[in-house]
Amino acid sequence: MKPRRRLLLMRHGAVNDFDAHGRSHSPDEVPLTTAGEAQARAAGQLLTGQPIDRVITSGLTRTWTTAALALAASGIDVVPEHWGELREIRGGCSAIANWNFYLAYKLFRIAAILQGVYQRASAGMASSSNSLAAGKNARALAELGLTYAQKA
Repeated sequence: MKPRRRLLLMRHGAVNDFDAHGRSHSPDEVPLTTAGEAQARAAGQLLTGQPIDRVITSGLTRTWTTAALALAASGIDVVPEHWGELREIRGGCSAIANWNFYLAYKLFRIAAILQGVYQRASAGMASSSNSLAAGKNARALAELGLTYAQKA
């Protein structure tokens, strides 16, 4: 019998899109904040002892830093792979080959983020008093994303 395979997905730690002077970082070079580094290490501690044999990142600074910190904290001896195909889509409307697919992807992504916001708010760990209300919009955005996905 083949061993059961698992796929673990992890988002990068918290980032700051702006430098100390208020200028935006290049999208490829957005660094983790101190809190984001701590989040990556905490995630790594949760992974200690897990049978992980492969780690793949988009190669963006924030993703490979998160992976490196998490792996170091976990003691897992794996060298992360970098797949540029996983990078965010950008480049303006003309660079988007299938607009309906793009909208579906973005709406699903926002819905997933709002689901996390809702979970944190429900657990009393929200960063805003509007978190619970915002999180309740996840389903509507996911349903809208589905309509665009069906058109793609």
